[in-house]
Formats: sequence, C-alpha cells, structure tokens
Amino acid sequence: MRIFKHLRSDWFRYGFETLAVVVGILVAFALENWNDERKSADQTSIFLNNISSNLTEDIEELQALMVHLDTSINRAESLITSFKQGSFNEFDATVYIGWLNVEKSFHVNRSGIDALINSGRLDLLSPDLTYNLQQYYALCDKLAEREAISNGFIQEKYEPYYFDNYMEATRLGDVYGILDKYVDDPRDQYLINEQTLLEDKRLEILVLIRLVHSESEQGIYLKIINKAEELRALIQQSKE
Repeated sequence: MRIFKHLRSDWFRYGFETLAVVVGILVAFALENWNDERKSADQTSIFLNNISSNLTEDIEELQALMVHLDTSINRAESLITSFKQGSFNEFDATVYIGWLNVEKSFHVNRSGIDALINSGRLDLLSPDLTYNLQQYYALCDKLAEREAISNGFIQEKYEPYYFDNYMEATRLGDVYGILDKYVDDPRDQYLINEQTLLEDKRLEILVLIRLVHSESEQGIYLKIINKAEELRALIQQSKE
C-alpha cells in the first residue's frame, strides 16, 4: 500500500511539474507573440508616418506647381484668343510668350515607401492601403512621362524658336527675377510688334501645343493631389 501511495504522490508531483512547464512554455510563447505584435505595430506606425509625411510634402510641391501651371494655361489661352481676334496687347503678349519657355517637374518623395519595400514588410499594410499606394505612385510615374514630353517640346521646339525670333523679349520675363534685373534700364522697352505676332502662324501653333500640354498636366496634378489626400486619410484611419 505504501508503494501505491508513494507512486500516487509522485504522479501528482510529476503531473504538477509537467503542467507548470507546459503553462510556462505557453506563457513564454504568448509573451513572445505579444512582443512581436508590438514590434510590428511600432514598425507599421513608423513606416506610415514617413509615408504620410512624404505625401504632405508632395501635396505642397504640387500645389506650388499648380499655381505656375494655372498661369501658363491662362496666358496661353489669352494668346490664342488674341490670335483668333486679330488683336494683341503688345506688352502682355511679349511677357506671356516668354513665360511659356519655363519648364517644370514634380519630384515625388518616395523615401517612406522605398524604406518599407526594402524592409520586405509590405505585409504590414492592409490590402486596400497597398492598392491605393500603388495607384498613387503609378499616377506619379504617368505625370513624369507627361512632363518629359512637355519639357522636351519646350527644349526642342518652343525655346529654340523663341530665341531665334524674339530673344530680346527675354528682358521682360517675369520669372527667375529677370524683371528686377532690368528695373533701372534706361533703354526703350522691347515689345514684340503686333503685326509680327499676327503673321507668325508657327508661333500660334507652338503656343497652342504648350496650352494642350499644360492642360493635360493639370488634370494629372489634380488626380495626384486628390489621391494623396485620400491616402493620408486612409493612413490616419489605420492608426486609430
């Protein structure tokens, strides 16, 4: 009987020790999982904050570019209207034609999304957020292609023609601080002659193409700004 009592006592002791070991292992696993989840949450927060900051910077740059683009569209439209009506304000026309020489490019900030991709942790984002980010950067790539076409046209067609025919008008350029450099110039102001403009059919087509390019870019700018604002809202929701 003593043997059975001793064995039964050992079984209880061994059983309790085994249970304690199992519980300890389970607690360790739970703590490890909790720690991993906390680290993942911290990582996700860092990545999302960086991406959101990039989007804010992108919006600010695009809004500044939109101001320039709106001016380009308004001035190109004014020139086309003058061609159609057969009447020019020589001062405005001289300034506007020079303005259309200016190139512009949007520089998207990809540091946040690149850091996430390089970490190999795209799985930290929800499928919806991932999809919208892909759409956003695809729009940015589309804009880069559109801007390359527009800037290429300026470099290869518009600007060479302008400098071959109306180079002196550069003194009236209201970009890059040019006007300020000539504010005390005692010489007569150079204005492009109205009749010269009316007869310059090539210039009319060049201005028209600049208008079409600018309107195309404007549409993409607006889409990118709207998508960036949508993404910032999605990121904020995912952090709440």
